[in-house]
Amino acid sequence: MGIGKLKELILLLRFRIILQRIALLFCLLIICNRTMGQQDFAVRNNLLYDIALTPNIGFDARISPHWTLGLNAGFRPWPADDKKEKKWRHLLLAPEVRHWNDSIFHHSYWGMNLIYSHYNVGGVKFPLGLYKSVRDQRKQGDLIAIGAFYGRSWRLNHLFRMEAELGMGIGYIWAKKYECPHCGTYLGHDDKVFLVPKLALNIVYQKAEKKPQEPVIINPSAPPGNIPAVPTP
Repeated sequence: MGIGKLKELILLLRFRIILQRIALLFCLLIICNRTMGQQDFAVRNNLLYDIALTPNIGFDARISPHWTLGLNAGFRPWPADDKKEKKWRHLLLAPEVRHWNDSIFHHSYWGMNLIYSHYNVGGVKFPLGLYKSVRDQRKQGDLIAIGAFYGRSWRLNHLFRMEAELGMGIGYIWAKKYECPHCGTYLGHDDKVFLVPKLALNIVYQKAEKKPQEPVIINPSAPPGNIPAVPTP
């Protein structure tokens, strides 16, 4: 077995382990949702991240009547073949805190998040002119950032909600850069401060809180429905 195939196998095994942990986390969240209350937990997936072929999951937990604490995670292991010209492999973890203006999981909210990412990117043309330096170079390193965002939530049915988020952060990267995406000459370090935009369209799983049934008030002076009223003489 060649070194390239061995690296690919190790990467796929790591990816499988991460998927298993994400699935276990999802199951634990569902169990917690059933035991701690329907409105205490929510699990979400960023559809825009899915379009970029990056499996991801996030969750929120109530910590007060207006605050939730959450975590977003994404992992893209492909292309696993190092001979590919284009590369966009990365792992992302982003804890966050949200303040809900009305009540948690309803209507508008704002929040703050921390971002950590380990990446290997090269030969990729990002939209809106972002990160132009990786179009002709490859960069491998780490990112850490802090940001703020605003969001809005809409109830779709008793199981799902939709969220839209927009925000901005400031971060610092330290990475090694190479002349071309595949196997170019090492060009040194690329350490700098830069802006990190945040854009999300989340589909959220969360059961709606059951509304208590209103008691039926019976008028004791009214006759029973199946017994005709006796006229007063």
